Order: sequence, then structure tokens, then C-alpha cells
Amino acid sequence: MGQSNLVDERKISRNIFIFWTLIYVILFIPLLMWTSCVSLIAYEDHTVLIGIIYIILFFCLLLSLPISIYLMWVNYCRDRLERAHFAWMLPIIALIIEVTIEFVLRLLQ
Repeated sequence: MGQSNLVDERKISRNIFIFWTLIYVILFIPLLMWTSCVSLIAYEDHTVLIGIIYIILFFCLLLSLPISIYLMWVNYCRDRLERAHFAWMLPIIALIIEVTIEFVLRLLQ
């Protein structure tokens, strides 16, 4: 009974990871193209320090997508499903942190 539950959990996890991999790949390509405009947008009505912070935050968000895909599948192949499920949340956590820091920076201006 325990073995069939593990097999079912792996199948469900695999489908979830395929879904998030497709979503992150679809999001990664436009964000990668958008990086050329980030430096222009970052310095609009901002100081140099705040512009650099915006650029760093954007690149952290951008890099969280392929890192998340990598961590999902490595942990899935090693049967670490709890870590793999946490890995698909990394870009969402990075987005929440980025929006929070951006909100704080706008309040400080």
C-alpha cells in the first residue's frame, strides 16, 4: 500500500513540475528580452542607487526561473519531493520580495 502511494505521489508531482516548468519557460523568454529595457526604466526619475537596486531585483527574479526549474527536477530525480515542491515556489517568493522592496523604495522617495 505504501509503495503505490509513493508511485501515485511521484506521478502527481511529475505532472505539477511539468506544468510549472512550462509556465516558467514561457515567462523566462519575454523577461529575458525585457532585460535590455530594464536599465533605461530603472534610472527614470530615480537616483543611481535606487536604479541599481531595481536592476538587481529584476535580475534576481529573472534568474529564479531557471534555478527553480533545475532544483525542481534534481530534487524530483533524487526522490526529495518536499524540496522539489518548495523549489517551484522560489520565483513566487522572489516576486513577493521584489514587490515588497519596490513598495518600500517608493515610500522612501
